[in-house]
Amino acid sequence: MKHWGAGEMSKDASEKNRMEILEKEADSDIDLDRDFLADVCEIKLITEREKEFRTSVCAKVHKIIPEKPYQEIESSFKIFFKSSVSISSGLHRSREVKSFFVDLTEKIIEPLKQAKWSKKDFLIFIETYDDIGAHIVSRLDSRICETWKRYNKGIMLCLGFMYL
Repeated sequence: MKHWGAGEMSKDASEKNRMEILEKEADSDIDLDRDFLADVCEIKLITEREKEFRTSVCAKVHKIIPEKPYQEIESSFKIFFKSSVSISSGLHRSREVKSFFVDLTEKIIEPLKQAKWSKKDFLIFIETYDDIGAHIVSRLDSRICETWKRYNKGIMLCLGFMYL
């Protein structure tokens, strides 16, 4: 979640220093960047390009994982897309931030597990989603593009760890 925080860890820090910083962060509350969380609401503008986004992601994933039926990939995209946008649009409210991990589990992870996505296939799916989404969002306002990248970096890391 450091991608959403007000400060970032120095890239010049030694491995020992990084571990100390991470341990301190684990023991304290994370200071989330409120301006960023307010900006995340604007990610919903990508819904205007949902059809282009869905078609691109589903076609690419189907090429990588041909044994998955296209309709199943498309259905999973709809679940992932709607849930991701829904979660992002509420993060400016404290109660939504508190339920962030529960929402990821209930709205994204559990439905995709029920659709029998392996972790490997799921990771391919979310990486493809992120790559194509960054390309589509780059045609929008530059601030929205940066917000999209920052939000997705955090959410993709969380989902990668949580999807067992």
